[in-house]
Amino acid sequence: MKKEVETTYAEIKKLQEETVSIDTQIIELRKFLATTVDSAPLIKQFTAKLANEVVEIENEITRARTSLAEAETQLATAQKDLETLRRLPK
Repeated sequence: MKKEVETTYAEIKKLQEETVSIDTQIIELRKFLATTVDSAPLIKQFTAKLANEVVEIENEITRARTSLAEAETQLATAQKDLETLRRLPK
């Protein structure tokens, strides 16, 4: 249970790092993109690709949060079961 929670937190941290990486890439790409009319299709294509990646990351975060919530529920159940077992007469 604890390992699942730790794994979920690690996944969330990884996704956060990926988001920072994407932000950094955007900043670097902006330096190279020309502001001419000719670059507009490239900008639109890049923006669409970036939007898709953001959606994918958001979906991963949602899945990670769901997994974390499930792990927390399982942990709470296990703790209750343990308490019940401790209260049983020996």
